[in-house]
Amino acid sequence: MNAHAATLGASPRTAPAPLGARLGRCVIGLLVCGLGIALIVAGDIGLAPWDVMHDGISELTGMPIGTAIIVVGFALLLVWIPLRVRPGIGTILNAILIGVVVDLVGPHVPEMDHVVVRSAVLAAGRGVRCRQRAVHRGGTRTRPA
Repeated sequence: MNAHAATLGASPRTAPAPLGARLGRCVIGLLVCGLGIALIVAGDIGLAPWDVMHDGISELTGMPIGTAIIVVGFALLLVWIPLRVRPGIGTILNAILIGVVVDLVGPHVPEMDHVVVRSAVLAAGRGVRCRQRAVHRGGTRTRPA
């Protein structure tokens, strides 16, 4: 067994970043996530599974899609009550910020008719989401490379 294989299960322990830094990274990541989702929705080509549900709720109720994201987020938090799971500040911020950003940004993205433009906006949204994941996670790995 080589040295790399021997350390696959090990992860170095480091002191956590200060709360302000972690919270700031969390908020920035959630804001960027909302931007990415708003662009993907505006591209009007396809949505991620959760966003399909949010879009369906939006269509059925008439509420904006960002509001549907917030409602679903809080509904999921209610499911945690009988499980006696206490959500952290990041979880609560997640339930609020993404939907707020989608509702604030969405109306400012112009209507697009050409499929190439819509595809570019979809790709930009996906790119923003990928970058968001790196910022939100702070570049840390949960698994070995």
